Amino acid sequence: MSPRRERRVFVLPSPGIKESYTAFKRLHPEIVDAVKIFNAYKREIPPRLLPREMKDHALKGALKGIRECHLNGLTGDVLLLYTHKNDEVRMLAICRHADLHGRRGRALKKRLEQQVA
Repeated sequence: MSPRRERRVFVLPSPGIKESYTAFKRLHPEIVDAVKIFNAYKREIPPRLLPREMKDHALKGALKGIRECHLNGLTGDVLLLYTHKNDEVRMLAICRHADLHGRRGRALKKRLEQQVA
């Protein structure tokens, strides 16, 4: 009988997220702690619910299948978009609400579709 493998959740960054993280962290240094909380909570078995002030929820419409959480509190406008399937959490993008709608939203959707596929 083979030894039992320990179950793990992997939190993986998608291409391009490092650049957006660096840019947003300059303007909003508080997101550093929020990303650490996100990583810690999502790596637990089973993953723990994010704190209420992060407003974690599924997106609808064109971005259905992607989740969003706020990185800078209840009134903040810095969002982390991610997917969570099985034991893999993929951090897709850091953006603002305005990036989810209109022309920016369509461009973001196209970029995310390539990452999620």
